[in-house]
Amino acid sequence: MSTMSEDTKSNVDESSTKTDFNNNTNEQIEKLSENLKENLNLNNVENNDNESDEILDEEFKSSDHGQMNDPGKMFIGGLSGQTSPDNLKRYFEQFGEITECMIMKDAITKRSRGFGFITFADATSVDKVLELQKHVLDEKQIDPKRAFPRQKHPKVS
Repeated sequence: MSTMSEDTKSNVDESSTKTDFNNNTNEQIEKLSENLKENLNLNNVENNDNESDEILDEEFKSSDHGQMNDPGKMFIGGLSGQTSPDNLKRYFEQFGEITECMIMKDAITKRSRGFGFITFADATSVDKVLELQKHVLDEKQIDPKRAFPRQKHPKVS
């Protein structure tokens, strides 16, 4: 039985790697290129996250439901990406009549940002929600809080 020297093994490893690389088909290269483009687009989305926030905030403020000083309004954090506005409303209806329910979405990807708002007809319903320590919706613990007007901060560039 013959054995290879360390130099021979090294050369074989290098040449097999080169051969493997050269055997990639155009399809594989195209697939890698597509994956790279997708990753670059996702990075671009992450870098523009503040722009998306501003767009959504302006849409929210300009609509009727932008009145954040409503005592019946709650911020709901920690939502699953699969939670729909209907599921959110259904869950919170046990605490009182809901006049509005919305889940915030990224302006570019249209995916849930993991939070939303609900507004109760009666502000005492907010207290009922906050009395309960744990809220679980769509198999995920959510974090309801009283909504307060967003503070204006100077834009940093």
